[in-house]
Amino acid sequence: PIGKDTKTIEVEIPVNSSRRTIAKILKEKKLIRDENFFLLYVKLFKIADMKAGYYDLSKNMSTEDLVKVLRKGSTKNPNEVRITFQEGINMRQIATIISKKTKNSYENVLKKANDSAYLKTLIEKYWFIDDSILQEGIYYGLEGYLFPETYSLTNEEVSIEYIFEKMLDEMNRVLTSYKEDIEKSSYSIHQLLTLASMVEKESATVSDRGKVASVFYNRLQVGMSLGSDVTTRYAFQVDDPKQRLTDAQY
Repeated sequence: PIGKDTKTIEVEIPVNSSRRTIAKILKEKKLIRDENFFLLYVKLFKIADMKAGYYDLSKNMSTEDLVKVLRKGSTKNPNEVRITFQEGINMRQIATIISKKTKNSYENVLKKANDSAYLKTLIEKYWFIDDSILQEGIYYGLEGYLFPETYSLTNEEVSIEYIFEKMLDEMNRVLTSYKEDIEKSSYSIHQLLTLASMVEKESATVSDRGKVASVFYNRLQVGMSLGSDVTTRYAFQVDDPKQRLTDAQY
């Protein structure tokens, strides 16, 4: 090893690189001290199958370690895109994030979220989606169903369908553990997700959510209005939390 530094250094080994070219690249990245020693090592052990690709290597790796990694091949994708969707954001905000991180436009994301033919294929594919998402008056059919998380995408060219279904797969994973309780509930999944979104917006902290949910359930049982003004903000599509609503809007 050159030293004890474990900080990773990105190295590209081009396609059809010779052993001498690889030695030169490693020397330039200061991962080996001597090109000739590296060449002698690979010749002595008859190593001829080092693979092209992008690698994360470090100065604390021995020549043996470096060769092992290069023979195994790279799983690193230099074009990978990481995209994060925060909890509580709406479909317009999701579309904005996708349009900034990928080649898909804001308008096309929203169009796909409301494409009835596409939505029907998702109803067939996912147990937790039903015809509720096709109801008249819903702004965006998939709103509330796309799980908020950080996702790794192959590249910025990925399709909107790929992103949506990656998020739906994660929602499936999370919801499946609650499937039995959901089926026993007197509420549909669509109602539960709608209620959950309201609870989230009405709660100052995570610990408050149980209390807010309890109040909502009690009011539903006796037929009271939920008295939730966040629904008014949602109805008028006011995304700026600092923007005041008028009495007429309420």
